[in-house]
This record gives sequence, C-alpha cells and structure tokens, in this order.
Amino acid sequence: MNLHALTTPSGHLVIAAFDHRSSLAAFLNPQDPQAVPAACLVAVKRLFIESFSGLVSAMLIDPIYGLDYGLDLDKEVPAGTGLLFALEASSYTDTDQNQPTQLLPHWGVADIKARHAAAKLLLYYHPHAPAAPVQFDLVKQISRQCRRLKVIFLLEPILHGLGQFSQKDKLSLTLKMIDQFCPLVDILKLEFPLNLPQSSQPEWVKASQAISRHATVPWVLLSRGMAYSHFKLLTQVACTHGASGIAVGRAVWQEIGDLATRSPSDQESLAAIKTFLQTTGRTRLKALAALVVAHAKPVTAFHP
Repeated sequence: MNLHALTTPSGHLVIAAFDHRSSLAAFLNPQDPQAVPAACLVAVKRLFIESFSGLVSAMLIDPIYGLDYGLDLDKEVPAGTGLLFALEASSYTDTDQNQPTQLLPHWGVADIKARHAAAKLLLYYHPHAPAAPVQFDLVKQISRQCRRLKVIFLLEPILHGLGQFSQKDKLSLTLKMIDQFCPLVDILKLEFPLNLPQSSQPEWVKASQAISRHATVPWVLLSRGMAYSHFKLLTQVACTHGASGIAVGRAVWQEIGDLATRSPSDQESLAAIKTFLQTTGRTRLKALAALVVAHAKPVTAFHP
C-alpha cells in the first residue's frame, strides 16, 4: 500500500475518524458508558460508513468494532476509499495518560498489512516526561515493522503531562515532537497547539507555518472534540499554510449523544442519529473536504 491509496484524486487527505471506543460509548451514554452494548457501537459505526461514503479519501476505524463484531468492511466501505486501523488499546478517555501506550492484543502491523490498510498509533507523549524514552522506542519498533512490511504509518502524538503549559510552550513542545517523529512515520495527525478562543487568526497562521516548516512528512489536522465552527475556520488556515488535510471525528458528529434520548441502542435513537449524520454530518464533511481540496498541500509535494 502506498500513501496515495489514502488520498483524494488531487492528492489530499480527508480522513473520517471513528476509531473511538470508550469515548464513543461516553457520548452515547455519559451516565453509564459501560451499559452501551457492543451492537450499538457497531450500528453507529455502520452509520458513519454509510453517511460519509463518497465524501472522504479514507476511514480510520478500530479493529474491535470494525472487524470483530460483524462489520463487513470489504463490502461496506466503498472501493477506492482507504482504510486505517488503530493499533493501540489506549483510548481518548484514558485518565492516566502518563502510562506507556498499550497495544491491542492479537493484532499488529502484519494483520493490518493483510487488510491492505494503513496503521495508526495514538501516543500520549511529552518530550521531557519519564515515559518518553519508552514511548519513543515503541514508535521506532512500529516504524521498523511498517517499513519492513511496506505499511503506511500514521502517528497521532498527543502532548500531555508535566503540569500545565502556556500556548508558547505547547507550540515549542509540539515542534519538538514533530522533529523527533518525522523520520519514523509517513503521516502526522496533529492536535493544534493553540487554544482557539484564546488566540487570534494571525497566531493560527504563524503556528501552522511553524508546523509546516518542521514537518518533513504530510500532516493532518485532528479535531479533538473541537466545535465544528472552530474546526472549519482552523481547517482553512492550517491547509492554506501547509497541512495536507484533516482527520475529523467529533467536530462532525459529536451532537449524536444528544439524540440518544432514551437508550442509545433503541431504534428511535438510532434513526435520529442516522438522520443527523446523513444531513448535518454530510453537509459539514462536504464543506471541510472542499476546503482541503482547495487549500491543502498535496502529498505529492512529499511523495511525487
């Protein structure tokens, strides 16, 4: 598999991210996420696939609900849409992010290769944290496997830990992560290092330009639960100044939790979620994709 299998015909990355597990359950039932049955999570992920098909260049999914519980991705994901699979057992709702990343058991790069897909790793990381050497070694290990098997490797490093840091510190630490990881990966999926309500568009431009100067591989902007209106503005700025696209999840669909009015698995709730995804969700994703194609840096700038 090569990088172009994940891109639009114009060479841009528009990735629908729904590899969420416990965090998706928490959206659907904040009071008792563990009560959300696996069948419900599979049903919602199937709605993501149905609703976003034809609008994205690739889909990011987890192997647990994406494979183990009955989704037939070969039939349900349209031909020409790339696939990425998560490697980590860690989730977006882990409370102890200082612990080294745990990988999913009985699943690895060779399994992803067999699915003709790309590998994705979520990594909580701080360059100066005690766990940093262990985390960095894990990335090197996966990088070696991916290169040996010719599997595309997308890394999602999330800065965390060692107390609170200013926006200036967060940007400098993000740039340090980029410098460390670019030689090991094919794509970086990055959280924007500034707080949007507390920063200005000229600052977004400078931060995007700094990231692009340091990134020697394509980088995509992740939404990280950002409001859609903010993410849309940031997508245009980031793509205009060097990003190659987006990997968007909750910014497009986070309101679905409000639609699970009784049990998230009852048919009325699922019907409401489907309507939202196929109207508001598709409209949002279509608008974001148009911004990416109009403004982003194609991956051919890195891989002719």
